[in-house]
Amino acid sequence: MSKSLGWAAAGLLVAAFLAVDPFTTNPDVARWIVVSLLAGVAMVRWAVGAWKDGLYIRTHNLLALAFCSYAALTLMWSPDPKEGALRVIKLLTLWVVFVFAQGLPKALVCRAVSVAVCLSLASYVIWPEVWGLFGNENFQAEFLLIALPFCLFGGVIGLVALTGSVYWLVIETVSDTPAAALAFTLLVCAGWYVVKKRQWFIGCLLVLVPLNVAVLTGWGLRYELARAVVNRLELGFNTIMVWLQNPVVGNGAGSFNYLYPQFQESHLRWFPWADTTLHPATVFAGAAHNEYLQALSDFGVVGVLIIGLALYSIAKRSWGHKVTWETRVGWASLVPLAATCCTGFPLQNPATALLGCLALAFIASPVPAGSPVRSRSRLRFLPSGLLERLAR
Repeated sequence: MSKSLGWAAAGLLVAAFLAVDPFTTNPDVARWIVVSLLAGVAMVRWAVGAWKDGLYIRTHNLLALAFCSYAALTLMWSPDPKEGALRVIKLLTLWVVFVFAQGLPKALVCRAVSVAVCLSLASYVIWPEVWGLFGNENFQAEFLLIALPFCLFGGVIGLVALTGSVYWLVIETVSDTPAAALAFTLLVCAGWYVVKKRQWFIGCLLVLVPLNVAVLTGWGLRYELARAVVNRLELGFNTIMVWLQNPVVGNGAGSFNYLYPQFQESHLRWFPWADTTLHPATVFAGAAHNEYLQALSDFGVVGVLIIGLALYSIAKRSWGHKVTWETRVGWASLVPLAATCCTGFPLQNPATALLGCLALAFIASPVPAGSPVRSRSRLRFLPSGLLERLAR
């Protein structure tokens, strides 16, 4: 990849994280436009490369594309195919960026993320009401948490971004997202010690000590926190009721906001003493605030299995090989992303969804030893040697 193309991609990455529309308070449209431009650059690059060297697609990229294809297929039975089509277009755009990012210089990507973090923090200092150009304290907190590992390898600008992010997340933020990410990380570490190391004492210590601190200090007993937890439990329970209408193949891409109002009080049949989150009843939830349950509702067991196969194929790329700093950055970014997927919808926000694609690209980038050389004469697909084996 040429140096100029790499710098152009880095500039588009920064713009994709922070682009805003001056005529609206929602930055998503402007950022999706920039992400689409980045995908367009990638496709032009592929066209030139395919003309010269042929097209080379690996298994994990094909599996990710298979999920996008299945998402498109669900439009056939989605109750809101228009919204679903928009979701599918975004999925395909992110897939193109994911494949393209695997060939980008990783140090340059880390610097681009660091620059975006610094600009976001600077905008917060100048204009706190816009929350770092994200419009919401939770969205900004999610972005900074997922971006932290990239900043570690962003050079001097990365050190500045890292310092500012830690200060904002610890001192300035009013969001509970950092605490949720910390709790999720401690649970993962505790599970690892119990399952892998068989050290029950350390596992229990990692859970019970922070839990006691939260309770004894009163932080974990706040009404606002309790209400946020109850609201998400309600949304999650009712989303499961939506999923049960079509559990195998899902209700279709873009179906959540169409179907959820029909089930938003389903929990009252099981818990008649409970309240309901949405007042009045005409208010839309917008998202399940749990990406796992919403994916299950939209795409069913079939879609979730395809996602799982794609993620397994990506993770397998880093197994059995020397652990590089790129792999560590990717896994470290996925931990807070997985945590925020339990309480929010980071995969529906362009900035955090793009960070997730970059993290996966960092994990998928290492080329295993003994990989075949790219064919220069014809179109070639992986699994490697599949066409040759079929021809025998």
